[in-house]
Amino acid sequence: MTTKSKERFEIDLLRDRRRFLTLIINRFEHIPSDFSERYRWIGEHAEWRAAGVLIPLFFRHTDTEREEQGEFVFKLIKRSSRVPQGGDIGGPGGMIEPLQDGRRAHLIAWGIPPVLWGRPRKTVRKQGREAFRHFLLFAAAALRESKEEVNLGPLNIRLLGALPTYSLRLFTRTIFPLVGYIRHPWAAVPNDEVEKIVDVPLSLFCDPSNYGMLRLAGEGDARNESPGFPCLLFSDKGTEEILWGATFTIIRSFFTNVLQQDPVPETPLTIAERTLPRNYLTGDNS
Repeated sequence: MTTKSKERFEIDLLRDRRRFLTLIINRFEHIPSDFSERYRWIGEHAEWRAAGVLIPLFFRHTDTEREEQGEFVFKLIKRSSRVPQGGDIGGPGGMIEPLQDGRRAHLIAWGIPPVLWGRPRKTVRKQGREAFRHFLLFAAAALRESKEEVNLGPLNIRLLGALPTYSLRLFTRTIFPLVGYIRHPWAAVPNDEVEKIVDVPLSLFCDPSNYGMLRLAGEGDARNESPGFPCLLFSDKGTEEILWGATFTIIRSFFTNVLQQDPVPETPLTIAERTLPRNYLTGDNS
C-alpha cells in the first residue's frame, strides 16, 4: 500500500463513526495498563502528584440527514492565564481527591453513572481487581473536572479505555489519560481555568505538513533551554494554535496504539516559536 493510499484509508476511517469506535474498543483490549504500577510508585514518592485527564472524542456531523457522515475531533481545552501552563492545550482533568473520587469510583463501579459499560468495562476488569479500581479512581477525577471545567456531564460520556501514563518532571506530576466518547453536543460553559474549547480534527494528524518543531523562549522561571519539541500546528476559529508537550505525546500514543502507526514525521520541516510568560509555571493566582 502506498503512503498516499494509506493516508487516504486513515482519513476515511476517522470519518466513519461506527467503524472507528469499534476499532478503538477492539484495540484497547490489547493495550496493557500501567495505572496501578505508576500509582504505587507515586505513593512512595510524596513530591509526586497524580491527575486524571479525559481525552474527549466527539463525532462532528457534517450531514444532518446522515448519522454516520462527519468527522471525529478531539474536544480539548486551552488553559487560561489564571492557572499554570496557561495557553497550553489539553484535556479536561485534574489532581485526584482520594476521598471524594474514591466514593465516586465506587458508584461508577455500580454503573452510576453508566460511563463504563459493555466491552470497555470487560476489558478493564480483565486486567485485574487493582487495575479496575485505579481505572475507576482516575475516571472519577477526570469526570469531576470535566463537569467543573466545561460543564461536560458524565451522562454524556462513554469511557473507551486508558492510555499509558505520562509524567511531567517539571511539575512532578503524572497524567493518567482516559479516552472518552462524547455522545451528544452539549452546552459548554468554560470556568475561569479555561480560555476556550478547541476542536482538533483527527484528520489533521494524518498530514505531515501540519507538524513542526517548537522552540521555546521564556522569562524568569519560565526559561527553557531545550532545542525543541515536536508539535501540531493548526488553526481554530481563525487563531493559530500549537499542540505540544504532554497532550501531544498522549495523543501520539493514541494513534500508535489504535491505528498502530506513528503519524509524526521524523523531521518536521516547520519551525514554530513561542514565548512563555513569566507566570507560566504558576498562573496569575500565585
